[in-house]
Amino acid sequence: MKQKKLDEILKKHKEWIINSEQGECANLMGASLIDASLRDTNLMGANLMGASLMGASLIDSNLMDTNLMDTNFMGASLMGANLMGASLIDSSLIDANLRDANLMDTNLMGANFMDASLIDSSLRGANLLDTNLMDTNLMGANFMDAKNTFSFGPIGSNFRICHAVKHTDKIMIQAGCFWGDLKEFELKVKETHNDNKYGKQYLAIIRAMKYIFD
Repeated sequence: MKQKKLDEILKKHKEWIINSEQGECANLMGASLIDASLRDTNLMGANLMGASLMGASLIDSNLMDTNLMDTNFMGASLMGANLMGASLIDSSLIDANLRDANLMDTNLMGANFMDASLIDSSLRGANLLDTNLMDTNLMGANFMDAKNTFSFGPIGSNFRICHAVKHTDKIMIQAGCFWGDLKEFELKVKETHNDNKYGKQYLAIIRAMKYIFD
């Protein structure tokens, strides 16, 4: 999308936010916004479904209640962005930076966070069903009241925090650099810890996990 057209859409959207009877809610469905500079931009309530925001800068932007379903944020910077209440169903956030982002009450069903950074982000009340957290940095992330996920720890010899995520047909575990289903996790624990106290700690959690998501 050309910058002039984007600027016109954003201007009308800003007017719409101030007075819904004026201006026009931004409809950027399917738009190509690769490497776009949208820092501090207010896109609250906008429709970005299926848009491509690869490499875009959305630092400190307001994406509250936006439709981001199937949107491509690969490599984008969303540091400090407000995504509260947004829908990110099936969106791609591979290698995206969401440090300090607000993802409270977001719908993350099927979202792909592989290699993304969620350091110190808030996922309170978010729905993580079928979410991919492979190699995701979750240090300091807040999962309080998040749905379809269960965090446990510090546990094991590295005193790590681990995260279980419910998928349609299985339970996936993120533990450090490990990402796999419950059966694979159990095999990895036995291989790494054998019958020591850390192995027993993990196996006790694994047994309980089978009932947590019932």
